[in-house]
Amino acid sequence: FGWFGNPRRHQRRDVDSVDSDGESDQVTNIQQDINDLSPKQQKVLSRWLSHESLANDGSTTHRQLAAYVTGDVDADQIREYLSDRLPEFMVPDAITVVDSIPRLANGKIDFAALPDPNQKTFEDTESVVLPSTTAEETLATIWQELLHTDLISVHDNFFEIGGDSIISIQVVSRAREAGLNLQPQDLAKHPTIAGLAKVATDVNAKTANNEIVTGDAPTTPIQSWFLSRDLVAPHHWNQTRLLQVPTTVSNEAIEQATNYCLSRHDALRSTFSRRDENWVQSISPEQPKSSLERLSFPSPDANIVDPVVAQLHDKFDLSQGPLIKFVLLQFADNSPRRLLIVAHHLVIDHVSWSILLNDFTRHVQGEVSQDNQTIGKTTSMMTWMQHLKQYSASEQCRSTLGYWTEIPEGTRFDLPVDHEQTRPPDESSAETIQTSLDVTLTEQLLTKTNDAYNTRVNDIVYTAIAQTLLGWLEAPRLRVDLELHGRESISPEIDLSNTIGWFTSFFPITVGLSDPKDPGTSIKQIKEQLRAIPRQGIDYGVLRYLCDDDSVRMAIQNIQPAKVLINYLGVTSKTTSDRDWNLLENDSRMDRSRFNSRSHWLEINSGIWDGRLSVLWTFSNAIHRRETIDQLAQDFQSQITGLIEHCQNPDAGGKTPTDFPESGLSQDELDELLGELE
Repeated sequence: FGWFGNPRRHQRRDVDSVDSDGESDQVTNIQQDINDLSPKQQKVLSRWLSHESLANDGSTTHRQLAAYVTGDVDADQIREYLSDRLPEFMVPDAITVVDSIPRLANGKIDFAALPDPNQKTFEDTESVVLPSTTAEETLATIWQELLHTDLISVHDNFFEIGGDSIISIQVVSRAREAGLNLQPQDLAKHPTIAGLAKVATDVNAKTANNEIVTGDAPTTPIQSWFLSRDLVAPHHWNQTRLLQVPTTVSNEAIEQATNYCLSRHDALRSTFSRRDENWVQSISPEQPKSSLERLSFPSPDANIVDPVVAQLHDKFDLSQGPLIKFVLLQFADNSPRRLLIVAHHLVIDHVSWSILLNDFTRHVQGEVSQDNQTIGKTTSMMTWMQHLKQYSASEQCRSTLGYWTEIPEGTRFDLPVDHEQTRPPDESSAETIQTSLDVTLTEQLLTKTNDAYNTRVNDIVYTAIAQTLLGWLEAPRLRVDLELHGRESISPEIDLSNTIGWFTSFFPITVGLSDPKDPGTSIKQIKEQLRAIPRQGIDYGVLRYLCDDDSVRMAIQNIQPAKVLINYLGVTSKTTSDRDWNLLENDSRMDRSRFNSRSHWLEINSGIWDGRLSVLWTFSNAIHRRETIDQLAQDFQSQITGLIEHCQNPDAGGKTPTDFPESGLSQDELDELLGELE
């Protein structure tokens, strides 16, 4: 056996070797060695080796225990045998069968000659453990579709082969479609197919309220934030998707699918109106008899879509609805049809789009019908808000107030400016610069980069952004706003994996670096700052907009707002699924009215699109020159490229305190203890 930090660096320690004559004694010796450690060392070691122990949300791992076995043996039987005799964290994650154990001239094991347990190729798949049960086969298929890969072992870690928290929600949703009941937190606790399959239950065993929801509901924190801005044109703050329709799909099937989605997803029937100076969300029980508008044109000229989109934006009415519109564009020259979907942001978010498009295409393909439109529904927005309101009064939520109101000394809120501005700029001044990594670097970012410091993809992206902004400011700390998906588990009764709505968590944090030019230290510091966010930021909005205690709300509202907004959207494909509905490019600048004020001076939106990390830098030309932001974008390119290269250096790597949340160690104490273990 050996435990592995980063396998490429060969930082390995021989634990013991076991033969058939003395296997029980040897296993007992391993256990005794563990018992001889101090309690604190045992905690760190268990976290160090465990594939189920990680930072606050448990979504990353990786100190891996690997075993190499000789002879005609079955790896699964060995794993089962060890599971009965060793603590869980000592059961190897990877068991590799080899012809012989390589030895050095002095008789010691030649670790460098052992095959890498994580290195799998199409030519050498001995270390790939294929699914052996129906549940494992189902999950493997889902992972392959969402992670765009063909080679997955049941012991691969989801978060180390390109998965993230947003994709985990999609995994849960698709698993439910296939008859497996999971929760998003299950992937955090069991990030392998083998582990997930063991905790998955029959979807029919889960009780849920499958009725169509109607009536009044409070607004979510992010909806409250938007409505409190009193925009000039609040109806025009939308999101758009343009799809190419497969030739095999009839117009009638498209119309039936749009009606199905409106019936199934309650939030899409929402309207918003003022009552006694407060905004109220109402969910209508009815939908239009035909939710699909059809328009005909001679050909798909480049100037066709924009005027149609502009008219749709103007027609939205928050108090009347519907706040989602489907338009089928048909062409006399027999060009492929296009389906235009425009939805107000109040009823949809990034995760919701994947749910909507998946449900839509499944209905078109006949995989679901109008008759079972409520079967398998997850928690409604109304129920979610009721739980959030109760949660706002809990001590668990209120205990985080100090985190949100504490501002470290030396924190900057402003940015250098090229043009002084006395009032918030409007959207007419908005411009966007886009930068992208190539496919090779992006693949390295999704996989190899995160081994070194036990990170997630967004940790590396945010570190590069922090290096860029703090280098520009020449300051140690900057206050920024972050966006996360917001579908946090605050109650075991809540399941939002297939619920459409605007759930985004929107909250401020202080990012700081002691030395932006030191990649390793910078990664560790940003990683720790992100892990320190209570419950992924959901408490901030709950306290600010739902808490009944005026003093709590005012304490947060009195904090100076940040000028920068940062959002990482995860991995997005140009195809909505395996059903050939291709997403087409459209001009997103039209989604917001030019008369609406901008909430931030600089918005940095990033994600993996078409296999490449792309970053959108949206700024106001009333405050910054294009050349200034272009230089920031180029600096970011250099920073993230440098981080990716650094993390693949054999000398790079290290653990941080949140890798061992129960240890209570500082970074210095952890470094000292891990040095002893090495």
